[in-house]
Amino acid sequence: MNPKKIAASAVALALGTSAIVAPQATALPEKFVSPPGAVGNPGQEECQVVMEDTVSTSRPDLAREAYQSGVSAGVALNRANTEYLTWVTLDKKGERIFERAKAEFDVINYASKDVTQTFTVKEQQPGALTFDAKFPESGDAVVLDVTDIVPAGTNEFSLAPRGEQNFSVGLGLNNSLDKQTWAWKINQPSAMGSTVTSVKSWASVDVAPWPFETDNCLPITASSTESKAIIADGNEYDTGITVANAENDFERLTGNVTVDGKAVADAKVRVDANGKVYVTLPKNATGGVDDNKPAKVDVQLFAQPREETKDSEHEAYNSPQALRVVDDLGRVDQDSPEFTGEVPVQKFAPEYKSPATVKPGKTVNVALAKQPGDVRGKAVDATYTVKNAPEGWTAEPAKDGTLKVTAPKDAKGGDTAEFAVEVAYPDGSVDTLKPVVNVKDFDATVTTPGYGTEKGKRGTKVILTQTKDLPKGSTFEITPGQDLGDWKPEIDETSGTITVTIPETAKPGDEKTILVDVTYPDGSTDKKVPAKVIVLNEPAYGEITDKPGETVELPQTGDVVEGSTFEIAPDQDLGEWKPVIDPETGEIIVTIPENANPGDVKEILVNVTDPNSDTPDTVPAKVIVHGAPKYPAVEKTPGDDVTLTPGKDNVPEGSTFEITPDQDLGDWNPTIDPKTGEITVKVPETAKDGDEKTIDVTVTYPTGKTDEVPAKITVNDPTYAEGETPTTGEIPTPGTTLIVFPGYEQQFTPKFPNGDGKNITFKFPEGWKVPEGWNITVDPKTGDLTIIPPADIKPNTEITVPVEVTYPNGETKTIEIPVRSAEGNIPVQPGTNNPLVVYVPRDRQGGIVVPDGWTVEREGNNVYITPSDNAKPGDYEVVIPGKDGNTTIKVEVVQPGAVVTDQGSSENLQKCLSGMSSESNPLLWLVPVGLLVALGAPLAGPIGQELGKAAANVSAQMNIPNPFEDLGIGGNTNRRPQPEWMRQIQVEAGRLQAQFGPQVTQAAALGLSIAGLAAGIGVLSALCKDGELPEWAQSSAKAEGEGSSVKDVFGEGSSSKEGDAAAGSSAEGSSSQAEETVAEETGVVEAPKSEA
Repeated sequence: MNPKKIAASAVALALGTSAIVAPQATALPEKFVSPPGAVGNPGQEECQVVMEDTVSTSRPDLAREAYQSGVSAGVALNRANTEYLTWVTLDKKGERIFERAKAEFDVINYASKDVTQTFTVKEQQPGALTFDAKFPESGDAVVLDVTDIVPAGTNEFSLAPRGEQNFSVGLGLNNSLDKQTWAWKINQPSAMGSTVTSVKSWASVDVAPWPFETDNCLPITASSTESKAIIADGNEYDTGITVANAENDFERLTGNVTVDGKAVADAKVRVDANGKVYVTLPKNATGGVDDNKPAKVDVQLFAQPREETKDSEHEAYNSPQALRVVDDLGRVDQDSPEFTGEVPVQKFAPEYKSPATVKPGKTVNVALAKQPGDVRGKAVDATYTVKNAPEGWTAEPAKDGTLKVTAPKDAKGGDTAEFAVEVAYPDGSVDTLKPVVNVKDFDATVTTPGYGTEKGKRGTKVILTQTKDLPKGSTFEITPGQDLGDWKPEIDETSGTITVTIPETAKPGDEKTILVDVTYPDGSTDKKVPAKVIVLNEPAYGEITDKPGETVELPQTGDVVEGSTFEIAPDQDLGEWKPVIDPETGEIIVTIPENANPGDVKEILVNVTDPNSDTPDTVPAKVIVHGAPKYPAVEKTPGDDVTLTPGKDNVPEGSTFEITPDQDLGDWNPTIDPKTGEITVKVPETAKDGDEKTIDVTVTYPTGKTDEVPAKITVNDPTYAEGETPTTGEIPTPGTTLIVFPGYEQQFTPKFPNGDGKNITFKFPEGWKVPEGWNITVDPKTGDLTIIPPADIKPNTEITVPVEVTYPNGETKTIEIPVRSAEGNIPVQPGTNNPLVVYVPRDRQGGIVVPDGWTVEREGNNVYITPSDNAKPGDYEVVIPGKDGNTTIKVEVVQPGAVVTDQGSSENLQKCLSGMSSESNPLLWLVPVGLLVALGAPLAGPIGQELGKAAANVSAQMNIPNPFEDLGIGGNTNRRPQPEWMRQIQVEAGRLQAQFGPQVTQAAALGLSIAGLAAGIGVLSALCKDGELPEWAQSSAKAEGEGSSVKDVFGEGSSSKEGDAAAGSSAEGSSSQAEETVAEETGVVEAPKSEA
């Protein structure tokens, strides 16, 4: 559209000659959108509204209608599926002037077969029209009031498959009608069941733009930027408001100025040719008292009607309309707020230097300490008037506000005069100032007392010194009646020095003025002399904890005044830390270097500059590098209850733990303490040896970040199939039971069967404490274990030392090392598999003396001594060189397997065994009774429970009852009288005790269970002479036949010599197997390692 001239009345409004009348609520429809076709179907820009809808033969009895901005396009198919109806309606309720309109409809043949269809089109006559189809939303039938008729141009036509016929007709518009409707029927008399047709109805209408729209029907768009302050002095000021897209419409734009919603009378708003908005406020428009003026005025913009549409009956065209806030798509609707721009109003604040001092009859010039201010960079033109000077005093203001004051000649020292000076500004507002002049009546030079300004932080003490040279004998006091709040100043009445502690309730930037009254020797005074204290910043940073590679933010958490600035302090060694700081807020952003170690603490120094201080504060911001918790890897058997406690070195307090959801745990049902991370789980009975279960745990740190850490359990089932060997992974082990001597330092070095031990670390598990009196350390890099037992330790005292091992891949395992004190003989077996390990430092000179046939090998400070394979059981001596002389170690060689004495052989022993026929034979008790023999029967009672376990193990293998149970040892069953054969066994046991175990004590009971088992076999050997048993040992049930217990332990029996030999061989292997079983029960697996 071309630019149009507007009405004369609208021009007058634009020039601001009268107030603008805000548009009525009815000026626009209840619901609308601009541009008018923006949400049409399909959507259109500018001044065109296009509506469409479609119905096909697949949906008979269906009516559809699309509506927007007063334009409707409808189409329907009757229930019989033989006739279509299309229509277009233009409705005045859309508050739009329709300028051009046309109706279109398309008929399409979608038949899948080669069927040509014939159609007829007939325009409908004016009047009421009912059509046999319904709207799905309401269920209402189609009812139209046809007002106009337009022929379609073609009455009959045919369509081949996929053929299409378009009709387009212009519509005659009559804007005097409230509604116009046109309609056409389309029949298909040749319709068949297999045919498919559709009809699409269109309406395309051009409308006139509303006043708040451009000529292209786009919403006129206004925006605002921060404006400088203005005053109500009748001058025009730029508001910072701009209209962007109304080049042809600027002259139609006017505005209102309001304060708190009330219009400012006679205010003017002008939009220039570039779209900039100006405001003129008449004098006194913002009030007569400067301090009471509003902080801002609000500016609204209105678009006046166009000349060609101002006489329309549509209110939307004949009334002014407010500009609205445009959304991101360039649209407005009924919910869009009206545009309002804010313009600040300038206030003024002059101040006199007061109080001033004058002698009687003399004159003093009282100048302004602070000028009124300026308006947009230009000093305001203020005028000064003295109102009602005190009697006898004169006061004459200069143009710059300086007040020339003359005191009466009869004035006396101490007299005070207060003047009211009215300052008037161009906007009609005034300020009233009240300077004070004091009379001094003494010969000394008249000097006004004064204090400087001191600064300090909360909680600090500041001292304010009176800086002027006053007459001797002047006195000072804190002016009474002033509101000092939490400030408690004290003053030296002779010097005027003020001491005050800045209260904790003060805030940085606060300025506290403490008023002081000064009395001179002549009785005159200076009242309310100000002393000022400024409160300084107290910047601070907290600390944050996170992992390497994470980016953290440290906000400034202290109390600082607005305008403070921040910088990373220069010349500090930050290494690979690269912090960045916001100079205005002080927030630090830094990425923790990847090579940072858990436990590292980095302090980042920040210089904070207070605008009230010349010296910056340097404060630290702390970043603590934390690690992830680690669970020790453990080995457990099926059915065991397992508790896994994580190592939490360098894990931040307040971290929480949960079992990671959605992991496949099978039959494992772990629970976790959310605060400590301790996992409790039972190893399923179905678990197999060698199974490994990893339980993932999600750790949430106080920062909200998370880690996922594993807890690993390896199943170690001691019940192996024949030939199976358990594996424990690459575990460094210092050996088995370590033998230590009272008060001596010994060091043990671990072996690494599957590696070289590099990059492995060692430590004691968290929470484990060294037993009282012991001194035990572990080297974190080598794993060397140093042990000093108490000097007064009892022989054969046992402890367990756990060592937590961390592998290069982060996996951890805990090795439990048994340690036992020794005194006297050290048991050792012959052969290379069980050497004696002795700690002998390299600096000890001389050779180690061992029995003939024994071997000595050194690895570092460890010396391995191996008895010869044919070493006979008995006591031997090993001599170790030392700085203060040699040390002799007594070693007892214990022969594994069956014991052969001079009184029998393995063959004779087998004969004796083959003669035992039932479990009632007392000799079958001898193997478990061997435990008693090794310990001494009188010592068995106190450790009955453990002996019962060992005896039951052996008895089960021999298929015989537990001999301890019925005898009342280690159980709770009833004791029965001992038979004669048992007493005979005790006599024999006493003899063997004297022979084999003279130094055995109760504390060594479990450790010698293997030797006891061998001794039990020795009893059988001692009693068996030439294959015959003593008379008292003959079984009363011999005639019952051969029992199975001997076969179970020593192998299947045979009547032939060959079979007997095989049985003997089997006996040897079974005895060894039983010995290994008991060894596992007692924990004694390898030879000890020691230092004398």
